Amino acid sequence: MLSTYEKEFINHYFTVNCYYHRTYADFTMPIHSHKRIEIMYVEYGELKVEYYEKSDEKKTLVLLSHDYVIIDADVKHTIIVPSVSTRIINLEMDLSAKRNTTAMTLQSLMGTDRNVEEFLRSNEPVIKLSDFNNLAQLLLIMQDNLDKSSENYQNTFIDFTLASLFVQIGDDYRTQKKHPVAARIKYVRKAVYYIHMRYQFPISSAEVAEYANVSQNYLNALFKKDFGQTIVDYLNAYRISKAKSIIEKSTIPYSMIFSQVGYRTKQNFNKNFLRYTGMTPREYRNGMRTKDNTHWTPEATEKTTLY
Repeated sequence: MLSTYEKEFINHYFTVNCYYHRTYADFTMPIHSHKRIEIMYVEYGELKVEYYEKSDEKKTLVLLSHDYVIIDADVKHTIIVPSVSTRIINLEMDLSAKRNTTAMTLQSLMGTDRNVEEFLRSNEPVIKLSDFNNLAQLLLIMQDNLDKSSENYQNTFIDFTLASLFVQIGDDYRTQKKHPVAARIKYVRKAVYYIHMRYQFPISSAEVAEYANVSQNYLNALFKKDFGQTIVDYLNAYRISKAKSIIEKSTIPYSMIFSQVGYRTKQNFNKNFLRYTGMTPREYRNGMRTKDNTHWTPEATEKTTLY
């Protein structure tokens, strides 16, 4: 069985053999194997990968948006796409012994980047990762250049892009396989940052997950683990906290506040305000007045600066 991880290939070069960028739905690929190392990336949608190790034991991986797999040479596998429209970016490579090019051998790649070395020495027939950086963009840029190339699928640009590709994969591998807690924190931190920056606008959990470069289902699971609530619940709670701050610091009418914190309708705003505070916006403002010192007067409120 050919494998990327065998010592005899340490001074070989990656050479692109074939690639595609296609949309599938209700599709099952026949079980097959080949002499190529394969990267399969889910740009959007859902994909099931079934593969067989040396023991012929079937294993299954489910990939969602921004997930990808690296499948070693000679590994029997198939892909199954459900009725959901799924866009796949695919790149397949073999290892060449001699090429007069600027390409880096496996040894030089490992010597340049410790993360790449960890990945290439992992000896796993199939590795599933999520795109933390810009792997999809690199794959698409490479495919675009390959479409224009007349040099048998390889040129200096492709060589350098392949090296960049493996650096990105090495980084994802280290973060997700060697330091899974750091991976979780990175996803959540990016999602929270996006919510805090965009809460005033209509945003969806899918949009937040896309910014964080992770599947929506997985990000929701992380939010439930870290915050005890879904992405949408976190967003609503944050919006209501901002609304409370506006009510506390100004006399802006309730009819104007809802749009300032990202709600499209006053009814939805009122419903969520009641859910997270146990009172209506009016009751909350009246409660704040009660807590004020005894020098509070309506006239003083009218002079409050509008934020």
